[in-house]
Amino acid sequence: RTAGIRIIPQEPEIIPHVSVAENVYAGSLPRKTGRRLDRTELRRRITTDLKRLGFDKVLDPDLLGSQLTPAQRQLVEILRALTGDAKVIAFDEP
Repeated sequence: RTAGIRIIPQEPEIIPHVSVAENVYAGSLPRKTGRRLDRTELRRRITTDLKRLGFDKVLDPDLLGSQLTPAQRQLVEILRALTGDAKVIAFDEP
């Protein structure tokens, strides 16, 4: 990860009970003081990234991971890699 390498696994690793936005930024969620999730910043980030990368028409940032189609699950994995400053992305049969 520190080297800028991301892997898109064949089987997406999606957290079923959290939103698309939280799945995309899992491990780097914006926090307020007191370690609470900064939902305003999370909404700003996901909206900006979805539009910038052309995913805004196919991914609803509020959908739960359990509600995603298999194709949407793959897109979340790809979006996670693209928003993480990846230099190299390896795809395992997406």
